[in-house]
Amino acid sequence: MTNSSDKNQYPKLPDKFGSKVMSFPECSYGAVKVTLVLASGRRVYDVIIGPGTICKIGQRLINSAEDLDFQISDIVEVEKG
Repeated sequence: MTNSSDKNQYPKLPDKFGSKVMSFPECSYGAVKVTLVLASGRRVYDVIIGPGTICKIGQRLINSAEDLDFQISDIVEVEKG
């Protein structure tokens, strides 16, 4: 069963990247700026990670997984951004 509020939840970064992201320097109010590396080799720059979630890419707010132009499962690496 899907909750109607599920559409407005920030997409969660896979747990396996949590400790690595936490080791990066904070950019603002606990948020961290990273670069995501996708399975295709594509890099997604200027990604703001709030507590375990993808909040912003560039100037674009990310409110749900539907706002991404890639799948969360495509993320293979996270680099300091």
